[in-house]
Amino acid sequence: TSVTIDPNRMFSRAGIERDLKRFSIPRPGDPDLVETFSRSYLKKYFSQAKTVVALHNNTPGGFSILSYKSGGSESGSTGDLHINSDHDPDNFFLVTASTHFEALKAQGYNVILQSQSPVDDGSLSVYCGRAGIPYVNIETVNGNMVMNVQMLRSLLQILGQSVNDPTASL
Repeated sequence: TSVTIDPNRMFSRAGIERDLKRFSIPRPGDPDLVETFSRSYLKKYFSQAKTVVALHNNTPGGFSILSYKSGGSESGSTGDLHINSDHDPDNFFLVTASTHFEALKAQGYNVILQSQSPVDDGSLSVYCGRAGIPYVNIETVNGNMVMNVQMLRSLLQILGQSVNDPTASL
């Protein structure tokens, strides 16, 4: 059996059910199948995680840090928000730990601190926030590798990891 779902929206039952309806006509048992896979995936890859780092891309003018402002599509998940008008709003961090928020803000990055009770969209950030696992998403414009690497290097310094080895265990 196969199903189609956004791999970042499978970490809660609500997210699974919403996404299955978005991408296909769910059959009986599909939500259970995805939920079983999701739990297995989380147990295998995240049970010992100290910090989860995700890298996402977006397209100019669509999803951006502005989506988290009051009235934006993601405003229901915003705990705190720092927008640097000198930076492209398409390049930003989303974090679940206030220490990461403050450190990235101090470096002048666009950064969102996810609220303590975000909208349950099934995303990994919501799962990590609820599980008490620090989560950092680096969101950059698709193809902007220079900014992606710069943001990752800054994050690794904050986390105390070797900048020379971006694959170091986080």
